[in-house]
Amino acid sequence: MIRNNDATELCITKGQEGFVVGWQAEKGPHEKRVLDTLFVKLHKPAKTIQIPGLPENVVPLVKGTKTITCVFPSDLKENIERQQVNVLPNFAMTDYASQGKSKDFNVVHLSSCYSHMSYYTCLSRSTSAAGTIIMQGFEPSVITRGCSGYLRQEFREQEILDDITRLRYESCLPNFIQGNTRNTLIRQYQEWKGENFVPDKVDKTLRWSIEDPMILLSVVTDTPWEIIDKSKNKNISKSDIATSFIPAKGTKILKRKQDEMDDNLIVNKKSRNIMPKNVKECPIGLEWDDENYSCSYDSLFVILYDIWKENPDKWTDNFTNINRHMQTLASGFKQVYEKCISLENARDDIRETLHSLDSEKFPMGANSASVGELGIKLMESTNKNAISQVYCTQCDYAEIEYSDQLGYIFNIEKSKAYSTQKWLNSLEKPCRDKCNECFSKLTHQIDYKETPDLLLLEYPHTNIKSSHKIKFKVNDEYKVLSLRGIIYHGGNHFSSRIISSDGTIWYNDGIETGKNSIEDGHLSTISYEDLKFCKGKNLVLVVYA
Repeated sequence: MIRNNDATELCITKGQEGFVVGWQAEKGPHEKRVLDTLFVKLHKPAKTIQIPGLPENVVPLVKGTKTITCVFPSDLKENIERQQVNVLPNFAMTDYASQGKSKDFNVVHLSSCYSHMSYYTCLSRSTSAAGTIIMQGFEPSVITRGCSGYLRQEFREQEILDDITRLRYESCLPNFIQGNTRNTLIRQYQEWKGENFVPDKVDKTLRWSIEDPMILLSVVTDTPWEIIDKSKNKNISKSDIATSFIPAKGTKILKRKQDEMDDNLIVNKKSRNIMPKNVKECPIGLEWDDENYSCSYDSLFVILYDIWKENPDKWTDNFTNINRHMQTLASGFKQVYEKCISLENARDDIRETLHSLDSEKFPMGANSASVGELGIKLMESTNKNAISQVYCTQCDYAEIEYSDQLGYIFNIEKSKAYSTQKWLNSLEKPCRDKCNECFSKLTHQIDYKETPDLLLLEYPHTNIKSSHKIKFKVNDEYKVLSLRGIIYHGGNHFSSRIISSDGTIWYNDGIETGKNSIEDGHLSTISYEDLKFCKGKNLVLVVYA
């Protein structure tokens, strides 16, 4: 498979398949034979290629040069120049890379596919059923259980945008519907037609109603357009880009250069209220509200309160710097600490506020809110706490850095990393744009300006190991966050494990244990596998601090 767009007019494009028919070699600087030119016969090219002196559809591929900067654990940097013909043995490809191809013999491995869209992409590459081979087994429910809520929402929004386009074409669209972004446009349409209005041409499987409502988009304000002068930073080299970045959802972050903590790293563990070493303080719990199901709040708040009470002044400042909801939570925790109110009162204050803002995501009654949605709302930052930059890894193109917002919760369910630390070391944010100079896929990096003190990671239904500690480096500052809590879900109910700063594990369930917590082992003696499950429930979210 050709891996570079060397000559698109000759069908020498990235992803094009072919067969090696010959090569030319020369002696390198160390008297070893080095590949100079590879001759490839293209497989089903878009058009017939005839180069004088070569057979039909045979093209030459010459070696290209690429410079790589290697960064050692000591921060020493060395540049290495590599020359290579940009091809790969085409033993297999991902569903993403296979898009647009037709195969007479199509061997697919469906057990590694995560969604029905992936199943469709793999199977539809075949030109015939007889030429399709499915290796091993696969999970039928992936294609029979229906599309996910996110995809259904996407299709519904597309239906509304389709109706807006029709109305605009027919000159029937009111003048006040003039948003420049998707959310604004859809919200203006819903305010005009009503939130439950369904266009006539929407397929019956996608139609929404009061019983099956469409998720309302948040109200946003269009950002004014601004022309960015790219010429100033156009010649920034990759080695000049900052080399210490902290992760974002799904955002591309510069990879950390050390996988393990330095032996001499000293973690500052100052605490305002230090308990004697021989005394174990049982974390306070929350009693479950059996009228307005509260388990998602209970499971998260018992962990946050256990963290907060170790140093109330410090954590009140930290919570306040995140957003107003966390500021309110810190104020409630302070009143609990001073025995003015109960932890249930503090919980209910936050819950009522969130319910008034979005009654669907944060319902009352016998409907539990998603702990993931709760975490997103509580951990979204209202400050410009990050730096973003878009640049190309294949050439020197780089756009100007700009201030950005970055929350403190990430969903890493789709990651293939085997531990949370490895995930942090290799996290990337998808960027659909392509470089204007070399047409390679651009990379979007985003980094906290200061290392965070609190981080939530959501990864249900994965085999990722929950690292006991994760390390950050921002602006030459190291910070280690420890695993402080795990939330589990099963049987439409959330429970949690609270992990004290000394590693003691406590189990809390608003139904079973109420205001108490039960000692449940020590972090140093429990396996990663045992952390994934608790009393028949599965891990869905962890808290680091």
